[in-house]
Amino acid sequence: MADITLREYCDEAKELIRAESYDRAIAICRHILKHYPRHIRSYRLMGEASLEQGDYVEAANLFKRVLSADMEDVVVYAGLGIVYDEEGAVDEAIWQLERAFELTPGNAEIRKELQRLYTERDGAAPPKLKLTPAALGRLYLREGLYQRAIDEFRGVLEEDPDRVDIQVTMAMALWWNDQRREAAEVCEKILETFPNCLKANLILGEILLNSDRQDEGRALLRTAQAMDPENIVAQELFRDQSPLPLETISVPRLDERELQQEVEEISPELPAAAKKAEPEEAPPLIPEEELEEAMPDWLRKLQEGEREPATEEEVSPLIVDEMPSWLRELATERAVEAEVATPAEEERSPTEEEELPAWVREIGGVPEPAEPEEALLPLEAEDEALAEGVPSLEEMEAEPEAISAAEAELPQVGEEEAAAVGEEISAETPETG
Repeated sequence: MADITLREYCDEAKELIRAESYDRAIAICRHILKHYPRHIRSYRLMGEASLEQGDYVEAANLFKRVLSADMEDVVVYAGLGIVYDEEGAVDEAIWQLERAFELTPGNAEIRKELQRLYTERDGAAPPKLKLTPAALGRLYLREGLYQRAIDEFRGVLEEDPDRVDIQVTMAMALWWNDQRREAAEVCEKILETFPNCLKANLILGEILLNSDRQDEGRALLRTAQAMDPENIVAQELFRDQSPLPLETISVPRLDERELQQEVEEISPELPAAAKKAEPEEAPPLIPEEELEEAMPDWLRKLQEGEREPATEEEVSPLIVDEMPSWLRELATERAVEAEVATPAEEERSPTEEEELPAWVREIGGVPEPAEPEEALLPLEAEDEALAEGVPSLEEMEAEPEAISAAEAELPQVGEEEAAAVGEEISAETPETG
């Protein structure tokens, strides 16, 4: 076998998904996982392929596995929103898309989908979606206003201590604000329940590496590197302070005969409609145990046939042609999976920008290789992407009461709709997600 870089092989799998060669894309990802069994990007690409195939059970399985490691993945939240929407679980679909909206409040397509779901559930949608405190805190973090971001995140966690995604972002803000002890405490709390959280491993590992607990720090960084062998996230998170340099990783490339053999090993999938079952509530946040033993109850019931499948009259077949185009566009790879070696300050070339989906260019703040949307690292200037529906920092300074009032108008998510982050499944699954 000839070798190919990990990034190039994942890009090839992505192109196969776009070309609707889903089994070949999945075969490549499974091959990669034989060499790097914790590789997060491979799991997400498999989830995207499953989603496009209409295999919503498997897509949800893979997306939740990704969220156990990366709790700020916009595409995954949007994908889960589609899964729950197709299952008729509108409240759960809204919860997932609200998380995506908090990460990218300037994304017009996500706003449009949320408003559609609000209308479906409530009969009407707010004319304009306002920033949640979590979204506001992330905007502050982007702008380098770390203490303000921390204050917003603390408020969110006071109301919902189980928002692990906010805990992760809080740890980032504390680290950038030179509150390293507090950042370490947050990371330790996260890792007690979610030992595979990539950013928590990175932040705590970096802190311990620069203390008298260097061996523990190195172990945490090795865990992070197993999930992200190229050290892409570490470079984006720490920039020039990263303890892990960017790596070029190669894997053996399958020739056509070997690829076809891999494809043939993939078990024939059941028609998507046959897999559909009565929707359940969004699964609660479940502490992460050994990944081989972890399986959400709702998925176990689906797999064991504990629920009667819907009749043909009740459920129309879920085919790929029915997949919303906005999610296909959203699944176009983010900067974390693109040319990450480019410095954060360097402008994206015209060729690269032309390849991005229209909605990314439309919202401005084109995700740069070293600073993707979900990394939420400080930006030099305010995103033009947030011009619509997101107040500028000057407006926030001038009208703090107006911002608070606007936040009060936001649709609230009840405690029973707790985050569906972190569920992992199947004995095939590696030690981490």
